[in-house]
Amino acid sequence: MAWQVIPFFGPDHPVDGADLFRTTEGADCVLGDIRVFRRGRGRPVEVVLAYRAIGASYADSGAVRFEFYVLRTNDEGTAGTPAYSFQHVRTVRARQRYCDVNDAFAHELAMGSEGLH
Repeated sequence: MAWQVIPFFGPDHPVDGADLFRTTEGADCVLGDIRVFRRGRGRPVEVVLAYRAIGASYADSGAVRFEFYVLRTNDEGTAGTPAYSFQHVRTVRARQRYCDVNDAFAHELAMGSEGLH
């Protein structure tokens, strides 16, 4: 099995794709995190990135934005296009304000309160 870097294409990523996601956290709250899932056998892998602006401090509550991506393959072998990429498909805003995006994942999307740390 060969490991590959799979770039993200969409909001907050450069036009040529971003190949790195870093969690963002302070002592009080996580401001950025990720969930990876598959809706069922034969369905593509999906990724949700959650972000909250820092505000006045890490301890503030703020609007959380979820960015949804779907794994795409370059089956046609198009030159200059990676074999695999995560393509942005939609943005969803949380209904409530949160300090920690993991609380938003749990309450808004039922994806649990544990992500990468």
